[in-house]
Amino acid sequence: MKRVIYVEPIIENCDIIYNFFSKYNPDSKFVNPHICFVFPFESEIETSTIEEIFKDVFFDINSFKISLSGIQESLEEKNNFLFLKVNDASDNLKNLSERLYKRLEGSAKLKGEYNPHITIAKNSSVDCINSIMEEAKCFSNISFDAYVDSINCGVLSKDENGNIVLENELVYSLDNVKNK
Repeated sequence: MKRVIYVEPIIENCDIIYNFFSKYNPDSKFVNPHICFVFPFESEIETSTIEEIFKDVFFDINSFKISLSGIQESLEEKNNFLFLKVNDASDNLKNLSERLYKRLEGSAKLKGEYNPHITIAKNSSVDCINSIMEEAKCFSNISFDAYVDSINCGVLSKDENGNIVLENELVYSLDNVKNK
């Protein structure tokens, strides 16, 4: 089965992000703005094993703050993306992602370097992404505070119409105290 491990940060003053995400990211049909810890991977690991991995990786992690600001464009062979950059001065997200990939070795492999972000737009046309980038410049001068209080493991599949469906397999709650 295809899985993904991600967080849906709780974002203050999030309307502009949600509206942009809903308008320009087709994934908005099945998920809210999110940050992937482990990108989609094939695995037959039992849910109980995923839960044990989460307990091991996140045992000492409380809810934590991050901020979101700035836009980055990524032009790739199959799709083009606009990312809302995540500013994580403590490198919590990067370190947690590395720990998860290490524990999932053999099932999930990171291609390239991990840079936490929220994909706010996705389109196969470079011209469309460039046009969307003009509209996204509004994010350049805004910083959004957010916090992470849970980790999700979801299963990706297709429904009878061929649409992608994301079902939460596991939600692991961190302590419900926002770090200051």
